[in-house]
Amino acid sequence: MEMERVEASLRGWPQAPYRSKIDTDANYKRMVRYGLREQNIDAVRLGIASHNLFDLAYAMVVACAQDSVEKVQFEMLEGMANHQRRAMFELSQSVLLYAPACQREEFINAIGYLIRRMDENTGPDNFLRHAFKISAGSSTWQRLENGFVESVDRIDSVSVQPRRQQDRRQPPVQPSPPNRWQELSNEADTDFALVANATWAQSIIEKWQPICDSQAWNLP
Repeated sequence: MEMERVEASLRGWPQAPYRSKIDTDANYKRMVRYGLREQNIDAVRLGIASHNLFDLAYAMVVACAQDSVEKVQFEMLEGMANHQRRAMFELSQSVLLYAPACQREEFINAIGYLIRRMDENTGPDNFLRHAFKISAGSSTWQRLENGFVESVDRIDSVSVQPRRQQDRRQPPVQPSPPNRWQELSNEADTDFALVANATWAQSIIEKWQPICDSQAWNLP
C-alpha cells in the first residue's frame, strides 16, 4: 500500500511486504495450508479472512480434504460481498461477520480505516473490485483465475525471508569504481526494528559505559 511505499522511499529501505500481489497470495495460501496441517489445526481455531472467492474456495477444499471444516472459522466484513457471505454460510455454519464501529471522538480513525479499504479494494488485481459485475468464464474471471493458479504454483517457492536485512554490525559496503558523484546513493536510515541493529546499538553503550559511566547513555 501507499504507506509502505512512502516509508521505504523516505528511509531508503526495501519494502517490508511482498512487491507483487501474486507472491502475497501465494504466501497467504502457504499459511492456510500450514495452519490446516493436522498437528496445527488440533491446537488452534483457524480464522480464514478473505473476500476473494478463489481463496475462500481453496481454504474450503483444503479443510474438507483434512476433514477439518468444523475447526475453521471464515471471517468477512459486513456490507462487503454479502452474496458470498451467504454462500459461505451454506457451506460452513462458522462464519464470523465483522462490523467496524468507533466512538464519535475517534472518527478520524474510521476515516483512515475507510481509506485503507478503498486503497486495497480498488487495486486492479483485487477480487472485490470486480465482484459486482464478474461472471464465470468472462475475460476478467479468466484473468483472476490465472492469477490464482499462478499463486498456487508459487506456494512452495515464494520467499519466506524478511526483505529488510540491514545489519549495522557488518562493515559498510564501499562504492565500486568508477566512483562518480553522479552515482551517489545516500545511506539508508538505521532500522531499529531489526534485532541486529538493536544489538549493535547496545554494544556501543556497553563499549563506552566503562569509560563514561552513566554518561554513556546521554546522547547529544
